[in-house]
Amino acid sequence: MAVKFCLPDIGEGVTEAEIIRWLVKEGEKIEENQPVLEVQTDKAVVELPAPAGGKIMRLKWTEGQVVPVGEVLYELEEDETVARPVAPQKKKKKRVLATPSTRRLAREHGVDINEIKGTGEHGRVTKEDVLRHVNRNKERPVSGILPPKVEVPTQEVVEEDLSPTRRVIGDRLLYSVTRKPHATHFDELSADGLVRWYEQQKQASANDPSLPKLTYFAKTAI
Repeated sequence: MAVKFCLPDIGEGVTEAEIIRWLVKEGEKIEENQPVLEVQTDKAVVELPAPAGGKIMRLKWTEGQVVPVGEVLYELEEDETVARPVAPQKKKKKRVLATPSTRRLAREHGVDINEIKGTGEHGRVTKEDVLRHVNRNKERPVSGILPPKVEVPTQEVVEEDLSPTRRVIGDRLLYSVTRKPHATHFDELSADGLVRWYEQQKQASANDPSLPKLTYFAKTAI
């Protein structure tokens, strides 16, 4: 049975999202709740899982395109044998909570992040958890939180379109500069009297060392 998966209403007033990355290909067989794609709204990057197991028949959008809420993202041919298993299914491994930088640190050290017990909020795996795991399994301890420095060759500068988040920030800054009133105010006054008084006090201080030395802003101790 063919299933059409539409871009869901993510909430918070979001009406569209940009496809950042497809995690599957046409013709690929996937499991229920397997991540299929990443989309970015003007608030966050969201990973969308499959509603059922089966075979990806068609990806209707390409990476970089902006999709309105409710539009079909892809078509899935549902695997009915998965829906009615004749044998107990192996319990699926729960996806661990971790930030992208923590996952990258684990990959750079060759560590399966699913084997690490998280100590963060709601069981989230932190960078410290990864480093402790590495230290326990290697003879040479790893110190610090950042991964080893890797020399990256100089690359050509490539211009890319702004992400939805950056576009929103830019639009609001442009609106503030071009649509909201801006005013600059200056006041001028004559300081001739102050200058004459200062010169008199400066002369008096020069003739009497007991008097404090003055500036235009304050007096100086003797």
